[in-house]
Amino acid sequence: MNITVTENNGQTSIALDGMLDSSSASRFQEVANQQLAKDNLDIVLDLTDLAYTSSQGIRTFLTMMKTVSARKGKLVFRNIQPDVMEVLDMSGISQAMVIENDRQ
Repeated sequence: MNITVTENNGQTSIALDGMLDSSSASRFQEVANQQLAKDNLDIVLDLTDLAYTSSQGIRTFLTMMKTVSARKGKLVFRNIQPDVMEVLDMSGISQAMVIENDRQ
């Protein structure tokens, strides 16, 4: 899985490309922790190219949501693929997520 972090106008974007599974979840957790350690908690998770997430990925999403919320930040999940959305819906986490879709 590829993880790309960009910062623009005070907003951090983390783009995930590939499969978020047991072999890549720890790396994503490290990147997430680095961003959560910063003062600016305006974060967009760009899931345009995320094809799959396991329970470990969902756990990282949930941890990010709790941390950002507790620190009065903003976490947006953008462009979730239908297969990934189905997993998030089944887990119940999608009800608590801020989701944007900017696809045409």
